[in-house]
Parts: sequence; structure tokens; C-alpha cells
Amino acid sequence: MAKPIIHLSEFQFSILKKKVEMEYGLNIHSKNDCLGLSKEIHARTKENISQSTIYRLFFQLDKHHPYQHTLDTIAAYCGYKSIQSLLNDIHQDKKISESLGANWNFHEMKHSLLFRCISNQEFLSITDYLNSTPPSLTTENKCQLGYTIYMALQHCPKSATQFYKKFHDHPVVRECFFELMIDPDFNLPYYETGIKLYLSDCQETNSIQNLQDYIFGNSILARFYFIQNKPLKFKRTYALLQQKKIQQPKQLNQIHLFPQLRMLALSVLHKYEKLNPIEFSLFVNEIFSQIHLARNKYSVIEKRMACYLILEALLILKCEDELIASFLKPFENDFHFKMKSLRFDQILDSVQPNGLLYRNHLTT
Repeated sequence: MAKPIIHLSEFQFSILKKKVEMEYGLNIHSKNDCLGLSKEIHARTKENISQSTIYRLFFQLDKHHPYQHTLDTIAAYCGYKSIQSLLNDIHQDKKISESLGANWNFHEMKHSLLFRCISNQEFLSITDYLNSTPPSLTTENKCQLGYTIYMALQHCPKSATQFYKKFHDHPVVRECFFELMIDPDFNLPYYETGIKLYLSDCQETNSIQNLQDYIFGNSILARFYFIQNKPLKFKRTYALLQQKKIQQPKQLNQIHLFPQLRMLALSVLHKYEKLNPIEFSLFVNEIFSQIHLARNKYSVIEKRMACYLILEALLILKCEDELIASFLKPFENDFHFKMKSLRFDQILDSVQPNGLLYRNHLTT
């Protein structure tokens, strides 16, 4: 009996690929990526899908239609019972996206309700819109929503300050815009004001969530101040983070890995001017050891974040190539691309986690 074949539409395939890449933690660009994904799928599902099968699925779909078993296994890797349940979810996501008016296409997005309301500063309508969003938004939906806000503020800068003031505490804006669509280079108008307003609600309670938000926001500010050569602001912001470290040591052990890694990267920037070259080298090597001892427990995306944040700090400081190479060496077999053939800045771009798979949209 012939094996059943599934025909995917272009839209279904594009969403399936994004879901796989979100799980894997890397974009699938090459045969090496397909080999790494094959190993990850086997480790999670105990099913075998070959490198060549994955390559045909992602790069030769017009010539080869995948078997149902292949797609069921990939769906299981993404946390679904079957490919049919995944396709049903994609259909539901599309309906939600259409109801939200969220879209990756800028020319269509400009006509959406949210974009027009931000452009025209119709804040009551924005409030109604945000309050009507379904509670079960997927990551895709959230990123589309955040991206719409990002592009509206970028193209309508006069709306930015008032938008930040009125919606910095709205849970949908906090997660979809400030967190998922983080703008680490502060390209958006008055973004510093926006981040400070985001932080203004983080002191109300001592909850783990508030602590994570506090570290996230202040880490973004401190990094920006360092790059912009604003030493007083950097020191003041870094001191706030250190104060939290002293005041809430137990809670710091309970927060997500990402804010912990951000604080480590900032400590590299902070110590650079405090220590002589030998002391600094010893200090960063201690951090390298700390990360590499723990990284076997990290997921792929956590390894990316660790690699990205520390590598970026070393490049900002223009550290010696030998020191940077010693940090990267243990990661060589983690990302399934040939790290040795890339420059340091290319490696940084390859493991860049901010906005994850959606950051390429921000070049529009």
C-alpha cells in the first residue's frame, strides 16, 4: 500500500517552517541545519527523519510532497498530536490574525485598525482593540501584533510618547511590543522614554515576574548607555541592578535564564574599566567557565542567548581575537553551522536571539 502523501499550501508550509524553527531555536538555511534538526527530532520524538528528507521538505517542496508520517513526526516535535491538529491550529491562528488585522506585509498593515488608530492617536479605540484581543494568542499572533505597533510608531513618531504613556502598563503591549519586539538599538522614536515607563510598574510588588521585567528593562537601558558613551547613566543603571542582586538574592535564583545572562553580559562591560588587562582576562574566563559548565543543560535557544550576549559584550569592548575565540570554541558543535568559517560579527548575527525569527521583518 502506498504511503499517504500530504499536500501543503504555501501558507501552511511557511507557518510550519516557522514553528519548527521556533522549537529548534535556529533558522533552517542549509544541509548542516537539516542534519542538526534531524538529531533534535530524534532526541525528542525517538522517530527518525533523515537529513535529506528534511532538506527536501524545506528546500524542494515543489518537487517532493512529504509523507504523512514525516509531517506527523515533525508535528510531534512541535508539540502536536498530529499534522492535522497542527494544520487546524494554523487555520485558527490565521482567523485570529485576520480579526486582529495583524499582518507581516507593511502595505496591508497600513490599512489595519491598530495601525490607523496609532497613526491618528485614537487612544480610546486602541484601548478597546487591546482589551478585545483573545487570551490565547499564539507567539505568531503576539509577534504580528507587536510588529504592527513597532511599524506604526516608526512611521508615525508623533504618536510614540503618548502611546508609551497610555499603554506601557497594558499586558498586551508589555509582552507583544516591549518584550517580543525589543528594539535594543533604540531606533524607535523616544524609545528610552518607553522603556523607563515600562520599568515604572516593576517596583509595585516583589513578584518574580516584576523582578524579571525590572532586570530586562534596566539591562536594555544600561547596554544602550554604554554603547552611547554615557558613563554616568550606565553606572547609575548598573548600580540599580546590583542593588536588586543584594536585596533579592533568593528571587534572583528563581528568575528566567535570559535576564541572568543579561546581567552577566553587563558585568563584563562594567568590569572592563575597573580591572587591569590581566585581572579582566581572569574575570571573563570565570564567566566563560560558568556558562560552559551549565550549557549542557541549556536548550538550543538558551545556548544562542548565552553566546550572543557575551560575544556582543566582547565585541563592543574590542577584546583580543584570542580571548573571543576561547569563549566561542565550546559552542562550535552547538549550532550546526561552520563557526570557524565565519567572522565574529557574522557569528553574532547567526545566533542573534532578539525578535527571534521575526527580526528580519524590521528591515522593512
